[in-house]
Amino acid sequence: MQKFEAFVKKSFQRNLHNDPKNINCVGDKIYETKNGYQVFRTGWNVENTRYCVDIMAIKDSMDLWTVGPNVNLAYELVEVFDSSNIKFSYFIKDGMNLEYCLACHNYQNCFGYIGLRNKKYHIFNKPYSVEEYWQKLDEIKTKMLRDGEYGEFFPLSMSLHPYNDTYAIIEFPLTKKEVLKRGWQWQDEPKIPSDLMGLKLIKVKDIPKDIKDVSDDILEKAIVCEITGKPFRIIKPELEFYRQHSLPIPTKHPFQRMLERFQKRNPSKLFKAICAKCGNQMHTSYPPEKQKELKIYCEQCYLREVV
Repeated sequence: MQKFEAFVKKSFQRNLHNDPKNINCVGDKIYETKNGYQVFRTGWNVENTRYCVDIMAIKDSMDLWTVGPNVNLAYELVEVFDSSNIKFSYFIKDGMNLEYCLACHNYQNCFGYIGLRNKKYHIFNKPYSVEEYWQKLDEIKTKMLRDGEYGEFFPLSMSLHPYNDTYAIIEFPLTKKEVLKRGWQWQDEPKIPSDLMGLKLIKVKDIPKDIKDVSDDILEKAIVCEITGKPFRIIKPELEFYRQHSLPIPTKHPFQRMLERFQKRNPSKLFKAICAKCGNQMHTSYPPEKQKELKIYCEQCYLREVV
């Protein structure tokens, strides 16, 4: 791994990784997209979007995270699929004309609706006639506007997860003190007992480096992560995979490995940079600290080198 990382630093890198078929787009890892501004990791059939990450088959929408396919007229959503005209909602499928809804499937014209299916004209999970619904909805939204509450996604103080247990800690790293000062949730990891149901513990230094020297009895042991000190196990299909591909046994906890992979990915943000080849100014998703370590080329210089 160290040799590979050294090789990467010596090689030139492309400033952005976008499909040449895109039309009028600003962002990174954009594919088959038209009219996208500050969008990242888009899939196919994306049109007229702003400030979106991990989307596909989206049209006429803004402020989305992991949304699609088949969503349009959407604003401030997380994990929404096959829906239209949705605002400030999370984990929705087959919805239409919804606001401030959570974990719902196949419903229309609802506000503040949580966890039910196949409903229409509900407010806070209570059914209304069509006339009552629109009257009540107008009263609620008028008060929210007056109090400055309407128009934004659920506040982080209502998050279902502590801040340090979400992807936010990767994209927007904050300390425990900073998180608590904002009134958000933080949860320290509980201490794990060393005795896991009678399993034997094995330290990294005692694991053979060559997979050919690893016996099946490792399946009965818990490996102590060399970074976090947390124990983890190897299962039989995993061991067979390592043997088949001549890979060494991992020495880090699965969550630690996942964290390190995420940290290697560029953030969903653009930075100004200077092309290491021609000296022209450009945008890149490599943050300033990575720019100092890598040779980053603008699109024109990169293509001249690889074509």
